[in-house]
Amino acid sequence: MEKCKHCLVMPSGLCAMQMMMQMCMKSGDHMLMCDDMDAMTIKLMRECISKMGISWDMVDCCNLGELEKAMKPNTRMILLETPSNPMMKICDIEGICKLARKMQKGTRMDQRIMVCVDNTMMTPMLQCPLELGADMCCYTLTRYMGGHQDCMMGALTMNDDEMEKCLREMQECMGMIPSPMDCMLMERSLKTLCLRMEQHQKNAMMIAKAMEKNPMIEKVLYPGLTSHPQHDLAMRQMKGMGGMMCMILKGNADMCKKMMKSCKLWIIGENYGGCESMICMPTCMTHMSLQKEQRMRVGMADNCIRLSCGLEDCKDLIEDLEQALKNCKN
Repeated sequence: MEKCKHCLVMPSGLCAMQMMMQMCMKSGDHMLMCDDMDAMTIKLMRECISKMGISWDMVDCCNLGELEKAMKPNTRMILLETPSNPMMKICDIEGICKLARKMQKGTRMDQRIMVCVDNTMMTPMLQCPLELGADMCCYTLTRYMGGHQDCMMGALTMNDDEMEKCLREMQECMGMIPSPMDCMLMERSLKTLCLRMEQHQKNAMMIAKAMEKNPMIEKVLYPGLTSHPQHDLAMRQMKGMGGMMCMILKGNADMCKKMMKSCKLWIIGENYGGCESMICMPTCMTHMSLQKEQRMRVGMADNCIRLSCGLEDCKDLIEDLEQALKNCKN
């Protein structure tokens, strides 16, 4: 699906992320990453990778000027998640890759600035970062690729032979090998990925349009909407808009919690990418470990709700959200 030369699979997405970072960087190196990266990736950097002597900064990767200013002589890696989770910001992958090539010191692996993309939310069905110039893609296969919330795996994809050789040796030494059962379940899931992604994004588009018209909603962030600030970039870069979105309620945290509890079909949970539609409040769930100042900097306020649109009947999902919004108003 990725149309790449090499692919390695691991027991989880975090395993894949850790291996990618350890292969690309050594003690004394520096990394840049999106300012609203997945919370577990930030925690991995803070709790584990930093202890290896690797420094890192978070920057608005949607702004190429800011990204260039944040680069240091020892910068060896730029980590992107596009669209971002949960604020749905879109990074210009091709533009960032060109910037990295311009700023790197040479073509040897220890001289290059690696551009790595967490493509979990899009899958290769909807976005192919390697075709846009990225060095490596990281996937949490547990999400959309697995799609049934019954297996756990991660993957790294690349075209570089030297990179693959290093990663393969690391994988063998560290024992990061997925179980046979998970492999079997993943192979089953990939057979329906194309059909599932089509339905995910079909439902998401209809829900986004309905929520945009709801008087209780201040703003809907979904790349497929023309109101999204990077809609034009999304149309150029992506083959589809995915099944995730973020909406900002006209209210406070208590109203958001009441709205979620009033849902009958939408399941409250932090996972995403499964057949079931899930709803969560990032500030007190997925991104609770981040400092409030950091959350506010990217617009992640307490009235922010993340939706993972599943495969159920779209009309039912919209009606459930509408009744929940009415209920939280009372």
